[in-house]
Amino acid sequence: MTKEQLYSNQYQFTPAENRRFTRANLTKLVYTNARFEGVKLTLAQTQTVLDGVSVAGVPVSDILTLVNLKRAWLVALDQKGPLTLELEKQLNKLVAAEDTAFAGELRQRQGGVSLGGGEIFAQPLIDKQQEALFLQQILTN
Repeated sequence: MTKEQLYSNQYQFTPAENRRFTRANLTKLVYTNARFEGVKLTLAQTQTVLDGVSVAGVPVSDILTLVNLKRAWLVALDQKGPLTLELEKQLNKLVAAEDTAFAGELRQRQGGVSLGGGEIFAQPLIDKQQEALFLQQILTN
């Protein structure tokens, strides 16, 4: 069995069905995304925050992360057209509003990630045209 057969697209949602699924699972999507941002709330606590109720002992930064993720999902839900690089930047601006001065922009400065033992991985600078082409290739495959 090939990888394509093993992981074939089992569902063919229409855009309306995708929106309905996303709305029905919004809390779970925000909760899952928040885990990648280092937020360690439970699913129930996430639901409480998204309902606009405070949760004792939860840092304000975690609440802001949840609210920003929810806002980004709601913007994505309102989109009628295909995913574009500009939309990705807009969503990033919402999600990373409190995390960086350059939210919503492609990285224009050299950066690096420590790999341990003094080794650093230096990411190449981003070329906007290459990124747009890469996105198109992903969406068409």
